[in-house]
Formats: sequence, C-alpha cells, structure tokens
Amino acid sequence: MDIQDLGNYEIVESDNQIIGGVQTYVGGKAKAKKGKAKADVLAVGLGNNTSTKTKTNANVSKYASVSSYVGSAVSQTKDDYSVSYGYGKDYNY
Repeated sequence: MDIQDLGNYEIVESDNQIIGGVQTYVGGKAKAKKGKAKADVLAVGLGNNTSTKTKTNANVSKYASVSSYVGSAVSQTKDDYSVSYGYGKDYNY
C-alpha cells in the first residue's frame, strides 16, 4: 500500500478505558448418565465494572444421576451495560 497523504490523522487518548463497549457471555453444559454426572459453566464480562457468578452441581447415587449449572455476568461502562444469564440441567433415573 502506498500512502501519499498523511495530513488526515486523529489522536485518541484512552486512559483507563476499554474501547469497544461492554460484552457478557454465559455458557455451560450439564450431562448425566447412569453412574456419572458432570456440569461446566463459563461466565465472562468485559467492561470497566464487571461481576460474574457461577455454580455447578453434580450428584450420583445408586438411584439417579443429576447435574445442573447456573451462571450470570454483568458488565458496565459509563454509558452502557450488558447482562447475560444461563442455566441448564440433566438427569437420569
């Protein structure tokens, strides 16, 4: 690329700012089979102020297998916010 005109430019100052706004994501998987149970969850928040919470549960007995997950993510900047929530369950008797 040949650039001839460098007269147009812009100076951007970004002290303690995240350029691109806010983003949140929650995803997970719960799986239960006879004698096995597994739960995974991921919560991500990007922004100036973020909060994420996750909880998983997996129980196996001789009668049943049960798994579950729940997750939440909140992200905020001065002008914008984003919220995500996710949950899932699986069981086998």
